Amino acid sequence: MHTTPWFILIAALLAGASPGATQTSKWRLVESRDELTGASDKRLILRAEGWTAGGATLIVVCGDRIPGDAGRAVLLNAGEPLQPFGGDARAYAEVSFDGGRTSLRHYWPLFDGGGARLAYVGDDRSLFSATQFAKLLSAAAVTIRYRTLDGDRTARFDLTGLREELRHLSGCTWPERS
Repeated sequence: MHTTPWFILIAALLAGASPGATQTSKWRLVESRDELTGASDKRLILRAEGWTAGGATLIVVCGDRIPGDAGRAVLLNAGEPLQPFGGDARAYAEVSFDGGRTSLRHYWPLFDGGGARLAYVGDDRSLFSATQFAKLLSAAAVTIRYRTLDGDRTARFDLTGLREELRHLSGCTWPERS
């Protein structure tokens, strides 16, 4: 019979975790506050499959630190400068859901102009797209092909658990599944 030492049980209880519990979600919750303005937000961050340091992440934001629609934003952090496209600095991206053969083409607004690492996962007209978000909620995975200053990249994200994790971003109203 295997027993867990008492000091490990106490440490787990003090940390608010149950012994042997494992985190099943790949989504990470981060809360941030700007000390000067008081603006704050909560973010769910998902690393691309096969992520290495400096790799791509998908970020779902609720709050008032990042411009968005009703406090909502979804961002792609490419991990390296994105290739600006057109005069108004947009990132070219091809998106497919659940390994589909069809890719939807987008020109996403860059977060901070040319050479930025962040692009809004919206549509061609807005920073947040309810339609795109509903597709994220309905899909098990999304593959995004995008252009950086060093060439084309592809990132695949396992979206499992997104709907459940949205409970942490309750300050925003999110579109339902399509």
